[in-house]
Amino acid sequence: MIQTSCAKRMGKPEELGYALATIADERNGYLCGIDVLIDGGASTGKKFKKEK
Repeated sequence: MIQTSCAKRMGKPEELGYALATIADERNGYLCGIDVLIDGGASTGKKFKKEK
């Protein structure tokens, strides 16, 4: 997954924590019914992988 990700690296624990804190923040009361992918862009990167 790292090779196909936009970030090209593993995420740091604090980066995951920031994302989760943002999602869980009570000020995001309108945020519902969505999936939040925290994968460094790997799921999108697979679509644009260059052919050799």
